[in-house]
Amino acid sequence: MFSLHGARDGCTNRKEAMNKLSANIFGAPSDTAVAMRLIRGLTGNDAISREEWRNLYRHTVGSEYSAHQYLMKHLTGRHYSETDSIKLWNGILHHKIELTCALDRDPGFFVAALDYLSNKSPKNNGADYILVAEDVLIRCMEMSLLDGLTGLFNRNAAMKMMEKTIEGVRRKNGCFALLMMDVDDFSEINSEFGHIGGDEVLVQIAHIIGQSMRGMDIVGRYGGDEFLALLPDADSNVAIEVAERIRRAVESDVFKEKQVTISIGVAVFEANGVSMKEYIQVADEMLYKVKNNAKNSVLISSIYRNTPPLVK
Repeated sequence: MFSLHGARDGCTNRKEAMNKLSANIFGAPSDTAVAMRLIRGLTGNDAISREEWRNLYRHTVGSEYSAHQYLMKHLTGRHYSETDSIKLWNGILHHKIELTCALDRDPGFFVAALDYLSNKSPKNNGADYILVAEDVLIRCMEMSLLDGLTGLFNRNAAMKMMEKTIEGVRRKNGCFALLMMDVDDFSEINSEFGHIGGDEVLVQIAHIIGQSMRGMDIVGRYGGDEFLALLPDADSNVAIEVAERIRRAVESDVFKEKQVTISIGVAVFEANGVSMKEYIQVADEMLYKVKNNAKNSVLISSIYRNTPPLVK
């Protein structure tokens, strides 16, 4: 794991240190411009959707933290006082406008924050803003890989990692399993507890899923209340064992004084060159069947079985 201190060795100024830091994180040449080339290609223009911004404000309701504090926490991963949060946010926002005019395109908040903080005098209020800029870089990297709510891999990152893993399984003539998971009656949970309550349920279930996986497994949030997991080198028995472990853990937990259940579609394959989309389609079909049959169950379609069994 790199450290900022290592990145600063032999550097004569903050910009040089940030360039070297960027090279350590992204593997880019150390003379690459810090802000634009690295982060634009990694996260796109912004990496924060309008819905995510609204969620940040929504979570401030009844909280001890203000909207500005949540915004700065989202950008840097650090907590600031209300006064410092407003000051930093206004500085970043103004700098974003300047960059937009200079570049004739919107660079996004992460890029603006990185460029603003990496060039800000560390003598200002005694703060070493290069440390904060490092946090912004790490947040950019995390935002490109992780789901902002659950902390699991986001869909794009999970799919890419799964494709690479399947290719490795294919070279060994092995097999693997896909688990497509969906929270039962999630719309009712949202109706009863609101979207914030629904988010809390998703976070708790994501934690259970993550804790139930083997060390080699890959799990991500597929979208909404759906989760996708890849189990390399897993036959039907292993796949059922993991899926049942998840199902039982969710069923036995209590979410806001309410029992919540999960349905899981499982498919076991030989890595034979079929596309990722086709693999997922089979697991999704199993999930669809179990959702329309019993819910709170596991349904598996296996290369080793002709008849998909229902497990509960």
